[in-house]
Amino acid sequence: MKLPPNISGIGIYSLVLLVSAGLAADLNKAEWAYWVAAIGTTGTLIGTIWIASEGERRRKREQLDLACITAASMTIQLKRTLMSIQDVLLMFQDARQSVANPRFNEMASMLDNGLTWSALETIPLLCLPNNIAIRLSFARTQIDLCISLISRIGSYNAVVARQTENDLFDTLAKVRDTIQAVLAERHFAFE
Repeated sequence: MKLPPNISGIGIYSLVLLVSAGLAADLNKAEWAYWVAAIGTTGTLIGTIWIASEGERRRKREQLDLACITAASMTIQLKRTLMSIQDVLLMFQDARQSVANPRFNEMASMLDNGLTWSALETIPLLCLPNNIAIRLSFARTQIDLCISLISRIGSYNAVVARQTENDLFDTLAKVRDTIQAVLAERHFAFE
């Protein structure tokens, strides 16, 4: 296993420094034997710790690579979801401004068709900063809830339906903002 140049340099510098300290202390032959043994033991301990931690560093690099690949593959799916949410939000706004009944079945279908990723697909993103995986999993859950509520909203009385519409609009707007923020993260910026 090859040491990185900065680690090798530090090791050589430390060795020279320790030998120089031994020379400055004017050690006799017996003391030199103990001094060299102490240097060797310390060097072995440091080397062992570095080798043991190499596996962890490699695992973290592999996790980050997988997260970046997952982010790349999810970018288009997230943009598709975002477009569906924006279309549904526009439909809600149009319904508020007209006397026509909102097309709830169409809204639910649009959201469902635009949702092409699962919460399980976000697991490789756990190592990314800013809680990306958690934010996307929560957004996915919120979208599923909205689809369920939109599908049933026609069976509610007018007051409950209006309040539910407002809640749905607010929830979808927050989900939209979350997805936009995730897409702005450097791990998702592929354009």
